[in-house]
Amino acid sequence: MIQVLYALDAGTLEVTISGDLPKGVDAAVLVKGANNFEQLVTESGTLDLTPGIYTLSSVSVRTDDPIVSEFYDWTPLAPVEVMSGMVASTTATYTLRRSGTLWLAQSATRSNDVLGFSAKQATSTDPTDDSRDDPRRSRRTSGGCGGRW
Repeated sequence: MIQVLYALDAGTLEVTISGDLPKGVDAAVLVKGANNFEQLVTESGTLDLTPGIYTLSSVSVRTDDPIVSEFYDWTPLAPVEVMSGMVASTTATYTLRRSGTLWLAQSATRSNDVLGFSAKQATSTDPTDDSRDDPRRSRRTSGGCGGRW
């Protein structure tokens, strides 16, 4: 009796994280596939994998800003086929989807303006940065709210 043993060579999945993620904010891409493989990818890199079909899914990530958080989403990706001895690649691109806003009431005016400031505007310590005081660069809404949001 002759017995033949063989094994498939691993393939490589190259995952690139791109887009608007600020420094210090990790991606969160979950790779699932052959042989119940499951791994969270937080930055660009390569994975040596058993050949098969792999899906990539993600959750939104956010900045941990104590004043105003920003939320980043990514564009869903098609499944990727990893083949023996080959390199498959995919790119997860993150985009700023929602940016929190610090809302401040300016009750000293008759119009009861409410001004909205981004994290950059709210934390600027540069005395020459006039974006903090420029209503064209901040969100503004005027009275008529009736005390309801």
